[in-house]
Amino acid sequence: MKNITKTFIVSLMILTVSFSQNINDWQTYFEKSGYLKTPRYEETMEYFDRLANHSEYSDLFTFGVSPQGRNLNCLIVSKDKVFTV
Repeated sequence: MKNITKTFIVSLMILTVSFSQNINDWQTYFEKSGYLKTPRYEETMEYFDRLANHSEYSDLFTFGVSPQGRNLNCLIVSKDKVFTV
């Protein structure tokens, strides 16, 4: 019984630390800057890509290329998981 209690307490501690770190991981560039700076294109796309890869409620796709040679991306977030345009 002691081992189960110890395992539970350690697991709870790990989850608590992980959860608090995850909240900070998902802050936007703007939030992290104290609402003073906006992100560059690359930083925005990295955030959108990470969001699309970690959430079943979002999808990121490319629909063209800009005159500067950058992908034109669209991030769709849908509570119903509807990702068609």
